[in-house]
Amino acid sequence: MAEVFPFVPPLFVEQLFYAVKQGKSLPIAVPYGETREGAVLCIDLSGFTNLSTSYGVLGEAGAEKYADVVAQVLAACVPRVWQERGEVLRFAGDLILSSFDCIGRETMGQARFCGRVSCCFLLVLLTSF
Repeated sequence: MAEVFPFVPPLFVEQLFYAVKQGKSLPIAVPYGETREGAVLCIDLSGFTNLSTSYGVLGEAGAEKYADVVAQVLAACVPRVWQERGEVLRFAGDLILSSFDCIGRETMGQARFCGRVSCCFLLVLLTSF
């Protein structure tokens, strides 16, 4: 099971380990919910709908090239999220959904925490592709 952890959001892995530690049965009941303080950042790549249309006229080769371009851009964004201690929760086409948990950062203060999330956004925005 450890070999799949790199592909699972760390928050879920944390909950899985917590459930095992507490002696709860697995799998965790779905839907599962928990209240946490933090921030969510959606990174939607501008212009990719037009790009997909442009590549679409090239057929299968265009679709593969489009997928390569999107993967390259998303791959450049993910380290920026991690750099600011965020977690990538989902990819949806050309969108990245990430979260920034406040747990363990109580001493940081809300203003500084929001600043780190904003910094992540700006780093992604300024990343040259």
